[in-house]
Formats: sequence, C-alpha cells, structure tokens
Amino acid sequence: MQQATHLRLSNGDSIEHAPGERLYVRQKNIYLGDYKLMFSYAMAKATKLAYEATPTLNVLIANVESENLVRMRSTRIAQFLDVSEQTVERHLKKLRTLQIIIPDVAEGDKPRAVFNWRICPYLSWKGSVESLNTYLKTLPPDHHWRTYSQDKATAVQEHSA
Repeated sequence: MQQATHLRLSNGDSIEHAPGERLYVRQKNIYLGDYKLMFSYAMAKATKLAYEATPTLNVLIANVESENLVRMRSTRIAQFLDVSEQTVERHLKKLRTLQIIIPDVAEGDKPRAVFNWRICPYLSWKGSVESLNTYLKTLPPDHHWRTYSQDKATAVQEHSA
C-alpha cells in the first residue's frame, strides 16, 4: 500500500511525479488552501442537508463546466440515475430551496424548466484559482453560499476550545 506524501512547495519549485512528468508551482494563492479546506466541509454539509437529493447533486457536480455552471436537463439526469423525471425535479427543487444550486442569470424569470444552474463554488469549481477568487468577491457578504465557509471556521474554533 502506497502512502501519501505531503510537500511544502514555493513558487518556482518543481517535483517529478512520474517518469517524464514534472509538476511546477507557478503561483501559490491563499484561496487555494481555503478552497480545498472548505470543499470537504461544504460537501459534508450539503450531503447532510440534501440527503435524498444527493445523487442528483452528484450528477450536477460531475458535469460542472467553467466557473461552476451546469447545463443539464432533468430528463438526462433521470436517465443517468435510472429514476423518474419527477424524482429529479423534486431533488432539484430541494437543492434550489436549500440554495445549494441557483438558476444561472441567463435563465432570468422564465416560467419554464431551468437547464442552467450554478452550484455553490465551495462544492464544485472548474477554472483557475484566480477566477475562483474573482467569483467569490462578486458574491454579496450575506450570500447563502458563504455559510459553507463561515460555518467551518466556527466549527474549528468550537472544536479547539
């Protein structure tokens, strides 16, 4: 059994990962550490809150595009999970009520099914660390998604006390 090795790297460092492969540290960013820390906590919190809607959430996370955008019809999710479309619609409604996902701005207030979703960036992010940092700065201070990071800090403080 192979064990994980933890390395402390600085800008400009490189390591050999496998024969012929080198990994380079171009730029370290403090938000990457926060993001990785929050990801585990955010996933645990979302799973606990969403419970029965977790399979649908996992499909959305697996299909995330740039900057946490997901474009999927509920029929496609239902086919993948081998459940009814009504079940998926119920899951999406629960995830939306919990504000784990929100309709993309492009959807507007159209009275039809939503196909473009934004997932909490602490759960899923596809893009650069810089774009994550920029995206998080656009969220208002009281945005619900921020609870996925603030609760972690509170929990760590309570646990260490």
